[in-house]
Formats: sequence, C-alpha cells, structure tokens
Amino acid sequence: MTAQAEDLEAVLRAVVPDGAKAAVLGSSLGGGIIRAHAQHFGDERVAAAVLDV
Repeated sequence: MTAQAEDLEAVLRAVVPDGAKAAVLGSSLGGGIIRAHAQHFGDERVAAAVLDV
C-alpha cells in the first residue's frame, strides 16, 4: 500500500494549499491507504480521517 499512500500524498500536494489541511475519508481499501499514508507522512496535510475498514 505504500505506492497508493504516495499517490494520495501527491494528490494532497496538488490540491491542498500550503499550510492548509484536508479531511480524508476511506472505506475498505481506501481506509487502509489512509492508514498507510498516516504512517508514512504523518499529519502534515491531513486534519481528520474517517475510516471504515
């Protein structure tokens, strides 16, 4: 899931302005990707995560 977490980070960098944070939501596989993203990138761009795994 590291590749998908890196893809999520690329999307966040493209759409979230510097200094701002996003809320992300994920179900099933998406929830796992969000958890992997948090492990690799922390909370620099994410303020809240809603997971349904």
